[in-house]
Amino acid sequence: MPKSSASGRQADLAAARSRRLKELRMNTILWDVTKHFLVVAVVFYLAFSSVPMHGYFMYKALNNTFSSIKMVKSVDGVWDWTNTELLKVLFAQPESSILDDQSYRVGAAAFKQFRSRQGACIPNTMAPPLCKLDYSWTQHENEDFGVGWRPLLDTNVTTISLRPRLPRRDVLRFLTNVTSRRRPYGKLGDVVDFYRRWNDYYEQRKNGSRFAASMASAWVFTPGGSFPYSGKVDTYTDGAYMFEIGDDPRQAVLTIKHLQENSWLDHLTEAVIVEINAYNANADLFAVIDLQVEFQAGRAATTNKDIHIFKLYSYLGTTGQLTIAFQIIFAILFALSLIREGKKLLKQKRKYFSQPWNNLEFLRLLLCIVAIVMFAVKEGVRNYHVDTMKSLQGGYHSFRSMAVYSDVFSAFLAILVFVMTLQFLQLLGFNRLIGALFHTLSNAGRKIAMLALLIFILITAYSTAGVLLFGRWNHDYISFPSAVRSQLLMIFETVSYHNIILSHPVVGRLFFFSYVVIAITIILNVFVSILDDELRTSKRDPRDLGGDTDMGEFMIDRFLQFLGVVTGQGAAKADDKTHTDSVDAQLKELEEKLDLVLQKADSI
Repeated sequence: MPKSSASGRQADLAAARSRRLKELRMNTILWDVTKHFLVVAVVFYLAFSSVPMHGYFMYKALNNTFSSIKMVKSVDGVWDWTNTELLKVLFAQPESSILDDQSYRVGAAAFKQFRSRQGACIPNTMAPPLCKLDYSWTQHENEDFGVGWRPLLDTNVTTISLRPRLPRRDVLRFLTNVTSRRRPYGKLGDVVDFYRRWNDYYEQRKNGSRFAASMASAWVFTPGGSFPYSGKVDTYTDGAYMFEIGDDPRQAVLTIKHLQENSWLDHLTEAVIVEINAYNANADLFAVIDLQVEFQAGRAATTNKDIHIFKLYSYLGTTGQLTIAFQIIFAILFALSLIREGKKLLKQKRKYFSQPWNNLEFLRLLLCIVAIVMFAVKEGVRNYHVDTMKSLQGGYHSFRSMAVYSDVFSAFLAILVFVMTLQFLQLLGFNRLIGALFHTLSNAGRKIAMLALLIFILITAYSTAGVLLFGRWNHDYISFPSAVRSQLLMIFETVSYHNIILSHPVVGRLFFFSYVVIAITIILNVFVSILDDELRTSKRDPRDLGGDTDMGEFMIDRFLQFLGVVTGQGAAKADDKTHTDSVDAQLKELEEKLDLVLQKADSI
């Protein structure tokens, strides 16, 4: 057989072998993609079922319910707001603990005070000033006092509960006599009037030993067992001086009046936080509401509302049964993925981490393990809080640790969903152009890292200067984190130029224009130049891309052939086959003629 025919057959065999290997690789890729789609669907369902999707509407409703706290401007304003607004919300409807149309108060509300210690001053004036030490986690008031913050002579005083509640029928009978007959609480309708009607009763009772003892708990420090409170001005420990506002409006009014008359809030008060637990059964959402009033230098008040919304129960109704089914599927798929990646890691060892997609898969498995552990701990914490709340029978119990833990758990789920969504970028790597882009970013990693360090130093320098220049007048530069945020937003032109120049007309203009020129005009152009240079290098040598960059076109062609559409490769294959058949026919004819010539030569 001629050498040309043998070489042609070897080329056809090599092409068929390459095509078969691509088909096997395509089947593996499609199976991996199908499994990943299934895992992503399961994780998406579990993540979105664990996060309170309707929490925004509950947050908005509760935020509007307690919007009146912004009226507080001073220490006296705290008492005015409590008597006229807070009690109106807590006792809005008779025989009910409902806060708004759908949210119910769970247990008693807690009224907490955080105090600084009295300090010693060396006065420069005739009258010695009132001095106090700065509040901190390690330096704050935590001693027990008597009424009016007098030092205790009897060290045996312990936390005493407020006056025992009277039977519900006696409370309603009394409120019916002193308020509107049509609405027993009068919506605590006119709380000021309700407050005045109680003056006579209070004057008769306030000197009694039993009443005085019932108020002692507000002057005794209560250690905390939860997370600190984070306010706008400072961060406060969970331990505080506190009293409860339960289901008895009479006791609430008398307690507040007693504390107001004995200056429970004074010049040493750093912050007041009212903590309320709420539950919406229709949406199965739980809320922890922290109404914060902080006192700054000069005793001006800063108010804030911190509302945490989370799901307390994971398995309720048909949705709960579906959640259990998806959790079982997730456990099976996670075990299979863990076994598969474990085998790859044992086989490849260190080379396993040289591929970016392997690192991303390894990160996903770690996040899955953390999410499983956190979910188990979350269920245990929930059971503890619910059992404790039931044992208190209407008393105060803080769910803040549960709220914070739920927020952290939701954050981990969000990171897990983010990583799993990023893994879909691997599908784009089958395209040659996208593969070149990934290769470009990989090669430019060192240059981009140096540029990122340059940007970090630049933003740090401008942020520090911004705090010193504009921090006294501009809220965007009141602290270093807010200044960093402002510098990043300035790149997208979302920071007001006029607010900057109002602080310093000359320096403000230089600050703004120099940052815009350096950060936007120069640095961003340098970043684009780095990518452009590396992209040209990648295009110049496409063989260096590696991976499955040629599989995209192959899979598309196979899919089109399955639909009966003739593609470019199919047409080329048909042309090659026709050309090969023509050459074979010519060779066969030439062979026959040579045989005829040889026969004639033999006969001669």
